[in-house]
Amino acid sequence: MTSPQERGLKSAETGDLEGLMAALMEGASVDDQDTVRGWTALHWAIFTQQQHIVEYLCTTAGADTAALDNEGKAPIHVAW
Repeated sequence: MTSPQERGLKSAETGDLEGLMAALMEGASVDDQDTVRGWTALHWAIFTQQQHIVEYLCTTAGADTAALDNEGKAPIHVAW
């Protein structure tokens, strides 16, 4: 079984808004970072071009738009 943090990050990556919201309600933080790259949900949503997730994270969930990954990149730096 995966943790709320893992489910939240995967949901952001795949565009699953309901899954992301459920993970946040189960205790995930909007700014949790994955263990490989240090990416947040916002990094993943921007990288995979999930506009509806980006909008939710920025306007409703209060994501940190300046959160840095393991390479010092903010979410905007991983945009296509």
